[in-house]
Amino acid sequence: MPQRAVPVCPACKGALATNIHWSEGVLGCAAALLAFLVQQLLSRAVQPGAGFFALTGAVVTTMVALMVFFHFHYWRHWQRYKPYVSP
Repeated sequence: MPQRAVPVCPACKGALATNIHWSEGVLGCAAALLAFLVQQLLSRAVQPGAGFFALTGAVVTTMVALMVFFHFHYWRHWQRYKPYVSP
């Protein structure tokens, strides 16, 4: 509901909170690292060498592999919402 800024269950009208899996946070940090590496490359702040491209390729490969693994192992069956408990 917009007045409360809390999602509501359409069936029981109870307040809901998002239930994020810990691995989504970890992969979010990896995505931030990748964005930083790409920003460094585009701003020409670093002279790209073989090591830079190897690190970027390793981060991308690891992120893709982990996303596929976590999707099929955890996220597909993870409950996306939980009851909201006010602090």
